[in-house]
Amino acid sequence: DDPYFYEHIILIEDRDRNIIPFKMNIAQEILHGNTTSRDLVVKAGQMGITTLYLASYFKDTITTPGTTSVIVAHEEFLTQRLLNRTEVWYKAIPDKITVKMPDGTRGEMEKPQRSHSSANEKKFPAINSVFYIGTARAFVFGRGEPIHNFLGSEVAFWPDAWKILTPTMQRVPLLTGRMVLESTPNGEDNAFYELVQEALYDGNSVWNLHQLFWWLEPVYRIPRGSSASLKADLGEIKNYTADELGLIKRVGWKDIEAEERIRWRRRKISEIHEMFWQEFVEDLASCFLITAAAYYDTVEIDRLRHSISPFLFLWKRAEIWEAPDEDWENPNYLISVDPGQGKHTVSVALVWKLYPDGRVIHVASLSGLYDSVTFAPMVEELGYYYYTAKIAPERNGHGQAFTAQIKDYPNLYMQGDVVSGIETKVIGWATTGAPRLDGRGTKIYML
Repeated sequence: DDPYFYEHIILIEDRDRNIIPFKMNIAQEILHGNTTSRDLVVKAGQMGITTLYLASYFKDTITTPGTTSVIVAHEEFLTQRLLNRTEVWYKAIPDKITVKMPDGTRGEMEKPQRSHSSANEKKFPAINSVFYIGTARAFVFGRGEPIHNFLGSEVAFWPDAWKILTPTMQRVPLLTGRMVLESTPNGEDNAFYELVQEALYDGNSVWNLHQLFWWLEPVYRIPRGSSASLKADLGEIKNYTADELGLIKRVGWKDIEAEERIRWRRRKISEIHEMFWQEFVEDLASCFLITAAAYYDTVEIDRLRHSISPFLFLWKRAEIWEAPDEDWENPNYLISVDPGQGKHTVSVALVWKLYPDGRVIHVASLSGLYDSVTFAPMVEELGYYYYTAKIAPERNGHGQAFTAQIKDYPNLYMQGDVVSGIETKVIGWATTGAPRLDGRGTKIYML
């Protein structure tokens, strides 16, 4: 079986550069027992997920005739390391291997011989199997033939992921194939993020989503008195923040483990700052927030997100925190809309209650993987529910189709000139970060 093969054939290098047999850690065991034909893995850094699938596909390729396995990494350095690992593993295989036969019995097979080893491809002609490892930037594996095992490593960092993923999805058999896409997050502007959103919000998604948080790794902790601690945390930690206490309660850490985990977390945050939440995943909201220097403090955003009270009820598909105010003499509601693509990006509408004294309160939300044609009438219906609220959509990209659908709604935001404020006849707001003659884009006015 897989664990036996791993421990007797697969040798890996641990964090201290020791060569040891491959025994699955907690995160690897979770995936090993729950892999389907289509899997997305959002993971913290250095959890050994690529190693797990590299070993699994390698075993399948050399023990199952007619198998084609493909692994695509995000950079050439990792590609070469993976190739070197498989070379070491192949040389460690004995001349005869005990395998499980189709009828369930065990039998012996000879070590499959390679016809040749190219830079990226290893062929085993006697059993008609192929093992290929390449880089996303230079992926040239031939079209047409089925791929039985496919691993995309760090997909969020691929330069043009859809060019690889779209044809590959058609080549991996739905029932007998395995297609795994794993990555640490890298903001929202990439195919991996879009597929994660699809898995979360689309009830018909074919993808099975796995979340591997950093605390699944046992070594991510620092004991009291360790030189790896921050100076302020050498002794017993007593000054836990509200954010830390919330995390301790959520994960269920007790006493010493809680202290050691938080000590490690503080050390990492001091090293990489806001990037911690991207590199060491804690939830599926904060991990996708960071792509560069954020305008708003991401720690504060995360704190506010966890402090949100649950909505009171659902109206149609909208989440309602406060129903329309029946006693308000002159109700004034605004619906801000960010239209998405539908298949891969979420459409969002937020309802705001605007008080005469300038206060603004969020009262309802509507979101999902809706295209503009579907989303527009839903937003209009929500607008009428809130006393014909003014609808203010972003009209960039997918917003153009959205504004075309709602042009007959009686209360629409018409963009004004960002400098003079004079209203135009153009529906919605065109967001741009590009500098104007005055050195600022429209986004600075919105902020």
